[in-house]
Amino acid sequence: MTAFEETVHAPVRDHGGPGGADRRAERGGKPTDALPPLQQARRAVERGLAFVEQDAVKWREDRKCSTCHHGAMTVWVLSEAKSQGYPVRAETLAEQAKWATERLKDIEAETGRLLGKQNGDGGWGQDDALPSDAFATGQALYFLSLAGVGRDREEVRRGVSFLVGSQKEDGSWPMTSRAHPGEEVFTNPVPIT
Repeated sequence: MTAFEETVHAPVRDHGGPGGADRRAERGGKPTDALPPLQQARRAVERGLAFVEQDAVKWREDRKCSTCHHGAMTVWVLSEAKSQGYPVRAETLAEQAKWATERLKDIEAETGRLLGKQNGDGGWGQDDALPSDAFATGQALYFLSLAGVGRDREEVRRGVSFLVGSQKEDGSWPMTSRAHPGEEVFTNPVPIT
């Protein structure tokens, strides 16, 4: 038996602690360890899928944008669940895929816009008015890789050089904290690694 199979077959137990009784009440007052392990796992997945579907709808209505975890990842999760035999409404999956795809139609234009925002030092800033930093540069390089921009492209090589050149001896990168307008700047003592 693989480690994954052992995990799936292991009983899920309510070990008390804060909210233990509340969690049992949410499940209809029946502790999950009364179910065979595979049924426990299946119920957990089904609850998770219900959450993903509801969260995706709420995100689309509230934010009207497609991020990786509310667009492509939702489509991937629902598709994988359906392929594993979990009940996924075909309309929900089709609607989510269409919505995510519509938001990605301008990816080439956005890629060009992002490449145009690269600073002279090879990095990107979190905002047009801010200097380059490792966080924004890492995000930009990640997006460019997802958009299919090759590692051999000059802008990507310059971005990697920025990261290599700005890395501290301990392996972290310096990070300048900032806040939304009207908010106090919070300084996290843990470096980005």
